[in-house]
Amino acid sequence: MAVNYHELYNDSKTFVDMPMKNDPEYILDKFNDEFGSVSVENINRTLLKIFLEENFSPPGSEMMSCTPPDWNPQPAKLMSIVDPHLREWALKLNAIDPKIEETSSRHSLLFMPHMFIIPGGRFREFYYWDAYWIIKGLIASEMYDTTKAMIENLGSMVERFGFVPNGGRVYYLRRSQPPLLAGMVYEYYEVTKDKEFIRKMLPILEKELLFWQTNRMVNVTVNGTTYMAYRYNTMSNMPRPESFAVDVLPVDLNAFICWNYDILEYLFERIDDQVKSEFYREVRAKFRNTVHKVFYNHTAGTWYDFNLRTGAHNTGFYPSITVPLFTGCYNSLNQGKSERLFLLMKDLGVFDFPGGIPTSMVKDSEEQWDFPNGFSPLNHMVVEGLRKSQNAQMQDAGYRLARKWLAGNFKVWKETNHMWEKMLKN
Repeated sequence: MAVNYHELYNDSKTFVDMPMKNDPEYILDKFNDEFGSVSVENINRTLLKIFLEENFSPPGSEMMSCTPPDWNPQPAKLMSIVDPHLREWALKLNAIDPKIEETSSRHSLLFMPHMFIIPGGRFREFYYWDAYWIIKGLIASEMYDTTKAMIENLGSMVERFGFVPNGGRVYYLRRSQPPLLAGMVYEYYEVTKDKEFIRKMLPILEKELLFWQTNRMVNVTVNGTTYMAYRYNTMSNMPRPESFAVDVLPVDLNAFICWNYDILEYLFERIDDQVKSEFYREVRAKFRNTVHKVFYNHTAGTWYDFNLRTGAHNTGFYPSITVPLFTGCYNSLNQGKSERLFLLMKDLGVFDFPGGIPTSMVKDSEEQWDFPNGFSPLNHMVVEGLRKSQNAQMQDAGYRLARKWLAGNFKVWKETNHMWEKMLKN
């Protein structure tokens, strides 16, 4: 509290990520000896800073760089890129070093048994859903052993805590992110056909799904019928203060759960467990109907988040409403549903921006998750959702969106020599 009160660092995350030089009991006793008789507001700022320098190391110093043993400077998939400039870009991104954890009891990192890759910048730990796209990149770089190690790390989180935390710090242990571990296992299996690993991971995937069913599922009544749907939540006896009046069932989360059922059906079939495969086929079909009944807005022709307090849809555009296309959580024979969503996006001008699709069409909030910022995972899911359709116009729109997104990122990389979490789309 004292550190944040006196604003010793520009980012509140800095202090909680700083590893301790001594045991926590020793540091706490020393702090009480020096400052225990003084109220927080009267603590000498300079002396507090000296205390931190004596007892804490810089954030990130608890990790060491490593080169994964399966790293290849010129993987075949990247070498097959025809455009020489894009091929050079891909190879340089492939050469960025990951980080590996150095075990200690004096930092806030969660222990993981294998090396892990961090997003970079102020994010010095793994993040759950980021790992899916990191794994996509590792597979493109033919780093299958590192991919497997990343998945095993996340699996160890499920074994210890019952779920994968939001990120790899102790202060993330009360919340999660979109459940994409099953998607990672699926991506790995598709390139390796490693059935023994699938047998090992399937009980872990079921355990994670049980956590969501037990702790994040709620009843919702629509048109007189009660359904079970999923929401994000944490251990608290009151709404979040920053969103006190909002209690939302997100369509993207429920579409991801639907994808989990789909993947479990597929993977159990791969290991010849027809009983489990059929079970998840039936569960998926039932839950896909729930997604339709709760989240689909027939007037607009799209899926929307559902507001539990108002009993109505939140009808603003966010790329997350396209996640059912990405996960296939709709009847693929009903192409009219995906086509209506595509037409809505065209009417809203979502495809008109030179750099890709923005995180929302809200233009006056100045928040990072609103216009004009664009986010790689969201653009990727829109591209894939369009590509998977059976409509040639939608597939072409997906291709053009992918080209715009790559061109914008390539331009900024050439100018800054960095990849950025979010990009301006206007």
